[in-house]
Amino acid sequence: MPEKSLSQYQITVSGKVQRVGFRDKVEDFAIDNNILGYVQNLPGQDVQIIAEGKITDLIRFCKAVENCELPVKVRKMLIVEKPYEGRFDLFLIKRGDPTEELGERFDHAIHYLHSIDTKQDRMLYNQDQMLGKQDQMLGKQDQMIDKQDQMLGKQDQMIDKQDQMLGKQDQMLGKQDQMIDKQDQMLGKQDQMIEAQKHTVDLQSKTLDEIHSLRKDFADRFMQEVSEARKEIRELRSELVQAGVLCDGSR
Repeated sequence: MPEKSLSQYQITVSGKVQRVGFRDKVEDFAIDNNILGYVQNLPGQDVQIIAEGKITDLIRFCKAVENCELPVKVRKMLIVEKPYEGRFDLFLIKRGDPTEELGERFDHAIHYLHSIDTKQDRMLYNQDQMLGKQDQMLGKQDQMIDKQDQMLGKQDQMIDKQDQMLGKQDQMLGKQDQMIDKQDQMLGKQDQMIEAQKHTVDLQSKTLDEIHSLRKDFADRFMQEVSEARKEIRELRSELVQAGVLCDGSR
């Protein structure tokens, strides 16, 4: 592997990085990113990391260290790049005084338990929120059920009204049928009346014709009788004049 792609980072980490299990996390990050070297506590509160590997792996490793989760709090990282040496076969944790290491282990355990307790508190809080949301959902569901019951009641009322309307419509249709029957009867009567009126008109026409005929016959006969009477009067007058009973008025 070309040495230009390999490098060594000497890293000094400041913050809350001792007695919180930080070195164990650094070891995990190193294994995950193919990093060789070591990590150790420095006097005071800082931690030193000597890391060797490919530059791309070193960059990912530094980002993982910088973003280490609680209870670790990385406030500052000083990185000095050095030439790659290749003298490490693995990544290890350099331990210090056994008593100090034991104390750090206890502190780490306490922080770990505290972290678990905090996570449990968060879980309980989240569960309480979930229960509250579920209660709200149940309340909403109850409201929806009530609304559905109301809607079903309204639908039942509408169906009853529709049944009543259909009954009324049936009654109206029955009445209309009766009216149609009555109208048919009336039309039949009207037809009969029209026929009777036609017959009456025919009779009247015949009667008028007969009256006209009688009047004409009467007038003709009357005029004939008047003419005959006048003729007879003239003949009687002439005879009276000839007998000297009447004077001839024409003279």
